[in-house]
Amino acid sequence: LISCMACVVTWRIQRCTDEQNQKIRIFLARLSGRQQKRGKLESAPAILAGLSILLNTLQLLSEYSIDELNEIAAIALGT
Repeated sequence: LISCMACVVTWRIQRCTDEQNQKIRIFLARLSGRQQKRGKLESAPAILAGLSILLNTLQLLSEYSIDELNEIAAIALGT
């Protein structure tokens, strides 16, 4: 059921043509890290991957402070 809802949200974001959804599509595709051909609309898999990363990031930010995340990043990167 949850995956169906994620697909519906992805479909809605991909199909809406207003300026706000265009910004969201570009942001999610960029967040996904997937390459897009120049001049092509963002693909559904890229939007879905970006949406997944966004939701995971929001969950992470609700559980840890910025200072804690910076500390974890410093440890992980060995700096």
